[in-house]
Amino acid sequence: MAIHPYTNFQRDLKATSFPDKRAGHDYQMLGDAAAAKMVSDLTALVQKHGKEGAYVAVSECGALFFGKNQGAEEYREYSYAMSHALYMASQWARFADLGVRWTTGNGLIGEKPGPSRTLFGGAPSFVRTPDAIVREQLSGFFHGGGHVVASEVKSNAEVSTRETPLGSSYETLVTNATVDKNGTLSVLVVNRSPDDDVKSRVDLGGFRHAGSVDVSAVAGRSYDDFNDDERPDAVTIKKSRATAKGDSLNWTFPAHSVTLLRFSPESN
Repeated sequence: MAIHPYTNFQRDLKATSFPDKRAGHDYQMLGDAAAAKMVSDLTALVQKHGKEGAYVAVSECGALFFGKNQGAEEYREYSYAMSHALYMASQWARFADLGVRWTTGNGLIGEKPGPSRTLFGGAPSFVRTPDAIVREQLSGFFHGGGHVVASEVKSNAEVSTRETPLGSSYETLVTNATVDKNGTLSVLVVNRSPDDDVKSRVDLGGFRHAGSVDVSAVAGRSYDDFNDDERPDAVTIKKSRATAKGDSLNWTFPAHSVTLLRFSPESN
């Protein structure tokens, strides 16, 4: 069974416009959990009433005002800026936890020139949006041929927002973890805070690793950063390596970022 768990700003947040740019970011993060709950609720019904092997697929997802950018005057770039990449990465992490096998969202190219709510904008100056870059970053994470393993955030900070029908705060961190077919542990961490880095200890739960950690992060300079023909590399993947000792790694996750930590298994 397929579902379109869109965040509809008018329906879900009773908003006809963004009061300011920050609200355009916050409304997407607030909508993420509500959209995931739509999938969770349907999954429970399919498992209860469906035939053996029945499952839920997400045929489209995203966050928008339904209409031609209506209400988005204060943050017109929201649908192709870093904010939207954080929303989509949060959705994918939650869907993976729910066992969703297939999901899609956003078209490949736009009908008009320039950036748009697509992966590569329009002709003639196609650019990779932050959404497209995060998909590139997480390709191996979602196609590693392994399985999702349990992950949780203890004492997760909350980002405060104005009062809305979906509450007045949202979780700072959304996480997921997988072990691929080669035994590599990958930890996905989405920091949705528009302002604050988060210093954390990543507890590996006894996973025996080789010691070195491959790190990739997508952040930009601000939550509203995006790529266009004048700044095609404003948002990029930054790669590095770190060393983990014992059962944990201390790491700082930058504000408005998607980070992937990959721990290779210990050699026999």
